[in-house]
Amino acid sequence: MTDGSISQSGQDLAEDFKRLHFHAHDVLDRLVSFHQWLKNQSKAAPSGTRELMLKTLREPLERTKKLEIEVSRALKQCPDITHVEKLQELIADKKNAIAELRALFMISAGIRTASDWQSPSFDHTLEPQAGRHMGKIGNAEYDYTRDLHIDAAGYETRFIKEYVDTHFMEPMGALITVSGMAALSTVATYIRGKLNDQGTVLAGQNSYFQNKLALKQLFGERMRWMQEGSANDMMEIVRREKPQAIFLDTLCNSKTMPVPDLKAFLPALIEHATHPLFLVLDNSTRGMTYQPFLQLPMISKNIKLIVIESLNKFHEYGFDRVTGGIIIARVSLIGGLWGSRMHLGTILPDVSTLALPSPSRKFMEQRLARLGRNTRLLAEAIDASLHEHKNTPMAGVNFSGLPTSPMYAWMKNEPFCGAYFGLAGKPGFDTVFMYQSVIASIFSEAKKRRVDLIGSATFGTDATRVYLAARLAVGGAEPFIRVSVGTETMWELEQLKQVFIKVMENF
Repeated sequence: MTDGSISQSGQDLAEDFKRLHFHAHDVLDRLVSFHQWLKNQSKAAPSGTRELMLKTLREPLERTKKLEIEVSRALKQCPDITHVEKLQELIADKKNAIAELRALFMISAGIRTASDWQSPSFDHTLEPQAGRHMGKIGNAEYDYTRDLHIDAAGYETRFIKEYVDTHFMEPMGALITVSGMAALSTVATYIRGKLNDQGTVLAGQNSYFQNKLALKQLFGERMRWMQEGSANDMMEIVRREKPQAIFLDTLCNSKTMPVPDLKAFLPALIEHATHPLFLVLDNSTRGMTYQPFLQLPMISKNIKLIVIESLNKFHEYGFDRVTGGIIIARVSLIGGLWGSRMHLGTILPDVSTLALPSPSRKFMEQRLARLGRNTRLLAEAIDASLHEHKNTPMAGVNFSGLPTSPMYAWMKNEPFCGAYFGLAGKPGFDTVFMYQSVIASIFSEAKKRRVDLIGSATFGTDATRVYLAARLAVGGAEPFIRVSVGTETMWELEQLKQVFIKVMENF
């Protein structure tokens, strides 16, 4: 390992510990504020329950204070890393801090909601039943958390402020949901009520397979499908089908990993649209690196843009603590979408909302940059190895950041091309059995080299994950190996490269 690689890994760790310090301070601030409130509120809960809560708060409070100090101490050591042993020691410290923070976010959320009610009181004669929200509840105003709760409103406001770019002073709104799928079903149900009987609905052929199933069930024979790709090809289908609603993933999570050329497609769609048209973009895979509302004029007569995201991909900063989703739209649409969420009961519960890390643009930009860097470097290394060893049964790497990708023409200048890539087999070898054999070999080699690797779904976490995606999928989805790259330091990434290269050589 070169001195330059060690130096880069030290910079990576410094960045990681700064973010972990932010999270530790975030949890500590929540606990301290609640502790102070609880001490001063004799009617927050019956005296015995209140004493129990105060006692229960002491240990996580002390542990979070200690963790904040430990993270600060580790941060100070990062510039002095000159050898691998010290690097490994600090990497272990980082993993321990992440594990503790995962627990503390959930402990903090549980304690703070312990005195709350799902149907809090807006009035009382003897004792209130409103917990933290005493004095904030009205009749039909925050009095039934399945419809609306104060914690959701707070997170939604911070999310828009930190993560959503719009035109100056453009009024925007957000609605958190219990999952990304719940966000889709909430939006699709709302749109279904707005279409006329003859209105067709267009969706990407490579949309997430569960999204496709939900859309088929809601819209039935109205559904039409199009291949994601160049703006010209997609606009040709739009002109032919004349849809009243379009659903697209901004980066697809399917075998070929297509990315629609939205920066060209959206302006063309705006120019072409002669009737009101809903455009729903699932932006879970690109996050704040793609800002579609900046492409939409402030006064847009026909295009009604709605963006949905899963919160437990990027927005949980790898903690993967709770499921969650979010809907983002202009204020003119939020009222109707809010009604859809209320009637479907798809709001994220209060305890899950409080387990989410506070939004931070600074640390999100850093995290996405790391995920993007690592994904590109690992994809390039594996692709080069596959081209060098022609006898492998693997066809190559599906990743829009590679020159071999059909999407490279419009993605080559993008700073972020996703946090995962696909490995596909050659014809005759693209089978579940072959993919399982490859995955087993990858884990065997990683164990032999003592390289951290996880076998599981999702993406955007700290440790790289390898997964046989869509193994049980229906509706035409094809299985493939998905490598969801983590936020490893440069040194850890080099170890990962060697694992994958060795396996590709052996096959």
